[in-house]
Amino acid sequence: MMQNSTNLLGSNTVVHQKSKGFDIKHTLVEVFTHWRILSITLLLALAGAFLYLQVAKPAYEINATILIKDETRNPNQQSVLHELDLTQSLKIVENEIEIIRSKQLIGQVINDMQLWVVYQQKKGLWYKDIYKTNPVKFTLIKAGHYKVAPEVELSLKDKDSFYLKLPGGEKKEYAYNSAITSSWGTWKLALIRNSYPDESKDFRIKILDQGALALQYRKAIDVNLVNKLTSAVSLTIKDQIEQRGIDFLDHLIVVYNTASMNYKQREAQKALQFLDDRLALLSGQLTEAEKNLEGFKSSQAMPDISSVTKVDLENQQTNDNRLNEVDVQLSVINGIERYVKTPGNHGKLPATLGIVDPGLNSLIEKLSDLQLEHDKLSATTPETNPDFEIINKQIATTRGALRDNVSNIKSSLLNQRANLESRNARFESSIKNIPVQERQFVSIKRQQSTKENLYIYLLQKREEVSVNYASTLANDRVIDQAYSEGKTWPNVPFIIGIAIMLGLGLPAAFFVAKNILSNNILTTHEIYAATPIPILSELSFQKSKQLIGFNSESTFAINEQFKSLRTNLYYLQTNNKSGKVTLVTSSVPGEGKSFVSVNLSSALAFSGKKTIILEMDLRKPKFVDLFKLPSTHPGVTTYLNGNCSQEEIIQSSATLPHLSIITCGPVSQNPPELLESYRLEELMVYLKNNYEHIIIDSPPMRLVTDVLLLTRFVDVTLYVVRQSYTNKAELDYINTLNEQQRLPNVNIIFNGSSSTNYGYGYKKYGYS
Repeated sequence: MMQNSTNLLGSNTVVHQKSKGFDIKHTLVEVFTHWRILSITLLLALAGAFLYLQVAKPAYEINATILIKDETRNPNQQSVLHELDLTQSLKIVENEIEIIRSKQLIGQVINDMQLWVVYQQKKGLWYKDIYKTNPVKFTLIKAGHYKVAPEVELSLKDKDSFYLKLPGGEKKEYAYNSAITSSWGTWKLALIRNSYPDESKDFRIKILDQGALALQYRKAIDVNLVNKLTSAVSLTIKDQIEQRGIDFLDHLIVVYNTASMNYKQREAQKALQFLDDRLALLSGQLTEAEKNLEGFKSSQAMPDISSVTKVDLENQQTNDNRLNEVDVQLSVINGIERYVKTPGNHGKLPATLGIVDPGLNSLIEKLSDLQLEHDKLSATTPETNPDFEIINKQIATTRGALRDNVSNIKSSLLNQRANLESRNARFESSIKNIPVQERQFVSIKRQQSTKENLYIYLLQKREEVSVNYASTLANDRVIDQAYSEGKTWPNVPFIIGIAIMLGLGLPAAFFVAKNILSNNILTTHEIYAATPIPILSELSFQKSKQLIGFNSESTFAINEQFKSLRTNLYYLQTNNKSGKVTLVTSSVPGEGKSFVSVNLSSALAFSGKKTIILEMDLRKPKFVDLFKLPSTHPGVTTYLNGNCSQEEIIQSSATLPHLSIITCGPVSQNPPELLESYRLEELMVYLKNNYEHIIIDSPPMRLVTDVLLLTRFVDVTLYVVRQSYTNKAELDYINTLNEQQRLPNVNIIFNGSSSTNYGYGYKKYGYS
């Protein structure tokens, strides 16, 4: 019977199957119920965007292009330093890009151009940056400690003095070039021109932190390859002052080329020092060997050496040369081995003179790049940063691989040395067979020839390095000096779009998050998702808890909602002609059960139905105040205690002729015992015989068990749930009661709804 009747319920009835998952459509509907707030935030966001566009300044895009000599693309044109293996790092264009963008180079440009001092001139209500037109020059004599960038506001008086605005707002006159002490340091101001393009004499000087400014420029500048087929690099930056951006890129290129040349000369100087040390050592050894040879010839009458002896001598000299090369290589390998075995060593890698091993050179180059990256990171980031853990692991891994490679090369060189020494022993044994004088001569001649050949080789390389060191020309070439591509204004559609997204998105996200995180029931959708019990009616929020006035001229939405609830209740009740009993209850106090029961009974009485309402919340009565009835009149407890008759406890409403009221009477200390009394059954039989509708206002279910003693008389149970008040956990409790059939024919009333859904239905027909 109930399932068939619910299809005939009025428009205010909501019957819904249990929902699953996240309902996007319903969420959007709930969000846009707050359309007033969304409208306000949208208007504020659009107003903010409009103000930003009014004060936003255009920026100029500055570009420059340079050609970097990528030595990895032309291995045959490498410098003599790489031929000698005295340096390991080739000039790779990707590395050069990082050098151009380095904080050190950008910081030098900022310091050279004094960009950390910003001059601003007052134009109208705003201060605007000026560049190269400032009439004064700021000089910081001694810097102090400060957290916020200091500002100096001044007004030019004449060619001798100016007014300085003090923190309190007053002005003080100072002479130019006089030392001024402030909380952030000592400084002075010099007049560099008596005229300036604007009549305004008010200026402001900002002193920025050079390190922070260098990081800002590092983020602002783009350095990229023009394309993958060339080593041309483009530099791009945006600046609100066109000439400042041009000067910055031009000076950055100059500083980069200067640093590159200085690095090149330092490397060549190290190579010269190495060669000079070796030549000085060989020079003394060669002089001594030549003196020994000359002295031996003068003291001995030397016969011609036999052809066999000459062959042995030449073989031994060749073998000695190779042995010397192996000794040099072993010396270099030992240096590299000491370097990689020293923990925490981040200095310059040793030279690899004479060692031709692609694997070794590759590992040294990789380690050099990693150490360069480590040094760059340490210049801007503390050692506790997680990025250091990654790069330190890479350095440790590369060191380990380099240690293994060096060990293998050293083992190979030691084997070569042992073989060469073995061959020398054979040659010496053969030479021993010649006469003593010849043998002595061969030994002296061999030493002299070996030293001479090595000396000549190193002397030739020194001359080549000297030529390279003397060169002051940069390997890189400027293709395009810095130039401007014109103004770029703020992207108006983009800014308006962002404003709309923020104006609607932020409050919408707030409402969605509020709904998700709230422990209380906020929407009917949450009830649908938690229980199969139908929602019989949704009542809008009312500030007043008093009785709603029902009359023929009433146009309020809440009146229509109760009338709709009255209609829906007709279809839920049985068709018997005797009194129909409706129980109104809730989980906890404050959910509006008394508000619903009182106004529902009023709506029934207004329709001409003979209705009576019973106040069965015997612990906390309210009807005397709501209906403005005398407190001394007997009530339910008076009757159940046998102190009066049924007719004596019934009172009539002063405003609705078809409504009768039975109040609680004196508060009882034993409500369960009274509710189990046979007199209650007699009262209910009497009421059913004399009234069409009996509305019972019961106590909250969670607090007492009184309600369950009343359900034996009930046809329909209306369970009140209040928006933003009832906890979501109460829905599980209602489900349990329903599954255990503790409440007959239970339906939910969603009370206190702030949704504007009703506005559409009722205002359309003239209801407010």
